[in-house]
Formats: sequence, structure tokens, C-alpha cells
Amino acid sequence: MTELIKKNRAYRMNLLYIALQGCYWMMVCCTVSMGSAYLSNRGYSTFSIGLLFAIAYLFAAVIQQVVSVATDNSIKFDVIDVLRILGSIITLDLLIALGTHEKGFVTGITFLIGAMIATVIQPFLNALNFHIQRCGIKMNYGVARASGSFFFFIMSLVVGFFMKVTTEKATVALGFLVSILFVIIIFWINEDLKDKNLNVKKDYDPFEEKKSIDFEFDGINAFVSKYKMFLFILLV
Repeated sequence: MTELIKKNRAYRMNLLYIALQGCYWMMVCCTVSMGSAYLSNRGYSTFSIGLLFAIAYLFAAVIQQVVSVATDNSIKFDVIDVLRILGSIITLDLLIALGTHEKGFVTGITFLIGAMIATVIQPFLNALNFHIQRCGIKMNYGVARASGSFFFFIMSLVVGFFMKVTTEKATVALGFLVSILFVIIIFWINEDLKDKNLNVKKDYDPFEEKKSIDFEFDGINAFVSKYKMFLFILLV
């Protein structure tokens, strides 16, 4: 498998994208889904928690629009640059949150920023799939996205367990570790796509690809053979 990863760029990029989706949804688990439990343990009221969520999503909706338009119209930076910046911001935010211990301004603002950035990242992470395909690399978004849900499930169990046996800070610590891995993978993908031998399409429209309206199922054996990595991750 190691040899296949080194030699086959398409296989490697799909594997990296699966890992990236997994890291992202684990971050969402730590920064958003466990947010209510985290803030409740810090002494925040139900109203305060709802207000922080509302403000985070409001800012995220605005930032997504602004950054998306800027990225589409820019020739100086692309979706990978945006993901690197957003990943670095949420990593720094979680690092600061690790230094908090009780209810206060820093706890509230770090949670708000974490939830906001995690929400902003999602459309750019999806767009990365098409950015890679512009380079002539065939991607399987469905498998990657399904793997993301699986990793979310695993992180939910892990975070819930550690928050019970330790403190609410477990969700911040695990989110911080996953965010570091997220940034590392983004940089790895960026370096891999710098290959001058890649045939990058200036104008890429995923809807121009030929699709079949027929659904073909060749049996369980064929499905297992085609999606070995996806099944391996699920079983492990």
C-alpha cells in the first residue's frame, strides 16, 4: 500500500482528501457539536449558549460570502490558501482556549471563533475536491464525505468519554490536535499539486463530465474491490 501511495497520485490525493474530511468533521464535533456541553460545564446559561451559536453562524454566513467572492475573483490565492489560513486560525484559537479554565470573555470569544471558522471551512473543503479535479485527478467525493461522517461518529464517542473522565477541556484539546493534522494535510496537498507535469484546466466545469443515468450494481465482490480503502476505514 505504501508503494501505491507513493506512485499513484490519484490514489494518494483521494486518501489525503478522505483524511482531510475526517479531520474537518472531527473538528466540527469538538468545536460545534460538543459546544453546548463545553459551555454548560463552564457555567453558561442556555440563553448565553444559544446567543453565542447565533452570533457565530451569523458571522460565518457573511464571511463565507465575502471570502468566496474574493477567492473566485483572485489570481493571487485559491481555495487551498483559504483553507490554510482558516485551519491556522482555528488551531491558534483552540490553543488559546486550552489556557482558559472558567466562564469568561476569553472562553466565550474562543468558542465563538472556533464555531464560526469551522462553519466557514465547509464550503471551501467541498470546493477543494473540484480544485483537485481541475488538475486532471479523478476524485471520489462521496467516499470522502461518508468517511467524514464516520470520523465524526468516532470523535463523538472519544470526546464524550474523555469529557466524562476528565474535564470539559478534553474537547478543546482533541480539537486542537485534529486541527494541527488538518493544516498539515492541507500543506501536503498543496505541495503535491505544485507538480509542473499536472495538466491544470483554467476553466473547469464538473457538470461537463459525462454521467450515466443508469445505476449499475455488479455485486458485493465488485463493490468491495472498488472501494477497498473506504471499507477498510469503516472496519478499523
